[in-house]
Amino acid sequence: MEDEIELRMVYRGSAQRRSVCMMTSAHPPYDVRIFEKESKSLLRAGYQVSFVVPHARNECVEGIQILAVHRRRTRVARMMLTTIDVLRRAIRERADVYHFHDPELVPSGWVLRMLGKTVIYDIHEYNFESAMSKPWLPYSARWLVATLMYWLDMVAAKTFDGVVVVTREMEQMFGTSKPIVTLYNYPVMTDEGVRVKEDQNETMAICIGGLWKEHGLEVLLEAGAQLAAGASRPLIRVVGALDLTGVREEYASVESWERYGVEYCGVVKHSAVREHLNRCSVGIIPWLDTAENRRGVPTKLFEYMAAGIPVVASQLAAIGEIIRRHRCGVLVPPGDPCALSRAIAELLSNRGLCAQMGERGRRAVRTEYSWQQEEQKLLRFYERIFQST
Repeated sequence: MEDEIELRMVYRGSAQRRSVCMMTSAHPPYDVRIFEKESKSLLRAGYQVSFVVPHARNECVEGIQILAVHRRRTRVARMMLTTIDVLRRAIRERADVYHFHDPELVPSGWVLRMLGKTVIYDIHEYNFESAMSKPWLPYSARWLVATLMYWLDMVAAKTFDGVVVVTREMEQMFGTSKPIVTLYNYPVMTDEGVRVKEDQNETMAICIGGLWKEHGLEVLLEAGAQLAAGASRPLIRVVGALDLTGVREEYASVESWERYGVEYCGVVKHSAVREHLNRCSVGIIPWLDTAENRRGVPTKLFEYMAAGIPVVASQLAAIGEIIRRHRCGVLVPPGDPCALSRAIAELLSNRGLCAQMGERGRRAVRTEYSWQQEEQKLLRFYERIFQST
């Protein structure tokens, strides 16, 4: 701990008066990775941080300047117009570093480079696999779009001043000579994450984060309906953004979800997510078996573990490896609502087993999967950026 404090003081001294402008056209203003982790870490180290993002208004939140651009309703408008708005607003900041988070902002990054700016590209996911699983893309066009995105990322990684990725495999894939760092989406561990007393705990399972068809939205509702049969209230809670593209018509109305045993709480701030986690008993990851999901490790996995609750997750390679290693949850076949509901029911009825698995998960996060270690990597990466430009 003393070494971390000393290292932070070194970075604080070197970061004085340097400014960072975060940029997104697709993420929300309080995005966990962008706002809660990276931006706050840079701010604590002494950087001035602004964040250009689709939002209702300009505001200063915990020392970070939120610079709002108009939020457009359709994907085409976002990609064609919001990206231009983000670029224009970012240029006005005259920041020392521009750090953007969406592949659709790559052209904006090139404009900033032509203006002599220092630019970092933060790649959050495997964009080829992501494009291949987008339900809103016509199936016949997916391979072409995915291939274009792959080559766009490969070229971008070589043309910007630095690249941030989320897995070691991605770091090896891009293999750029420019500064590159892997920042895993580990949770921020604080003393605030203390679970409520057992008598205040709700016998409920929870699914946080973005939810859509490939992330098991339909499977979750089917499992919820089976769990709720004979129950007086919903036994699954969903907190986070939804994308209802491609889901069956009977599931497309959120107002009807309670009859499937699912309570939807919408998008909330990260502090409110923690409150929900601390009151629920089981965390759910109902992902389907897709190429992207097999390689992905969602932030929600570590959030569940940090909250001390067991995880019921689809048996996919990367997720399964962590859960098996730490014995912190139960794995079920992807796309099987019966197996999902049975596993949730068994855990909800066994508080002792929940406590054991939850404690193993929490211990693993504290020792191996905490954002605090990633923060030091981020600060060292920024020092390399300034040394090389």
